[in-house]
Amino acid sequence: MVKALWILAIGALLLASSACFNRVGVTRPPNVPMANLATRSQPENAAILIDLRFVGNSPASAVVSPSRHTVELEKAGYAPWRRTIYVQGWHAHLSIHLHPSSTAAGR
Repeated sequence: MVKALWILAIGALLLASSACFNRVGVTRPPNVPMANLATRSQPENAAILIDLRFVGNSPASAVVSPSRHTVELEKAGYAPWRRTIYVQGWHAHLSIHLHPSSTAAGR
């Protein structure tokens, strides 16, 4: 009977600890809401980095915590775009117009 209680206790502990992991295996506190950050650019297909992590090419969406984030967009022939934003709520949109770089314009 004591062995069965230990097995149940260990199982409950493992189940509770697994609730603190999100889909990519990064720990986060339980009950912290996440937000969807949708990013579009003109021209499309610019590389999107959020907090120095590549999340895809525009248009793309990423799940982020509602807090401060550094967003960067890069595309060959265009000046890089970088801003620090504060995400609040469940959904945020960015629509970025990239400008040709001065080196590309002088060709």
